[in-house]
Amino acid sequence: RDQPRSRGLGDVYKRQGGYTADGGDVRRGVVFRSDNLNTLTDADLETFDRLGIRSVFDFRGPREIEQQPSRLWPSVSNHVNLPITGDTVQEKTFIERVLSGEIREIKVDDIGANYITILEGRGDKFATVLASIASSAHRPILFHCTAGKDRTGLAAALIHGLCGVSRDDIVHDYGLSDKYRLKERRAALTEQFEPHGIDIEPLIPAISAPRQAMHIALDHLESEHGGIHGYVINFLGIDKGAVDAIRKVMIE
Repeated sequence: RDQPRSRGLGDVYKRQGGYTADGGDVRRGVVFRSDNLNTLTDADLETFDRLGIRSVFDFRGPREIEQQPSRLWPSVSNHVNLPITGDTVQEKTFIERVLSGEIREIKVDDIGANYITILEGRGDKFATVLASIASSAHRPILFHCTAGKDRTGLAAALIHGLCGVSRDDIVHDYGLSDKYRLKERRAALTEQFEPHGIDIEPLIPAISAPRQAMHIALDHLESEHGGIHGYVINFLGIDKGAVDAIRKVMIE
């Protein structure tokens, strides 16, 4: 989960899963969503190692990785870069685009549109993560990007949707990024932008997790693909057997 560092990863772990799903609840300790891993402390690394997380999937582009290289723990045996880019996630980082004057305002509809672009143009990256959940050799897994809300939020939504988690809970889980990360991220970016005379308020949708943006993405999946199952099976090409395997792993 998105969180300030060194503030109880064990407590965060307990909050994973637990959503009502088809025939049970989402199982804890199988899949983790995170922001970037470059600021993990040694204590954090020990906690992740105790959780036994084997696979780490990084949705960031080369520029993001160069600026914030990940710290990993001994149990990681499968570290895969699956770069996802879109209108607001480019090889040039969001901060660089703001400082250059390329971006001055982001609207919630812009975020929703970008999510649709990612789903339609980079779905193969999500397919790789879904396939890894079905494989016992790769579990438990962690996927992350920079802020832990956009690219990872979409991946989590797909997983929850396959398990039969309600839309309200999918959107709630996405929005938890604001609870754990927004205050810290807003303060850090304000400190960077103010010396350049940049007002952060018009940029808040880009650094927060606006629920309406996820609703836009889910509405698109419903209208264009018949929902998350249709998207995963018919568009991503994940066969029903793999979907059944994912559900068996993820639902208790």
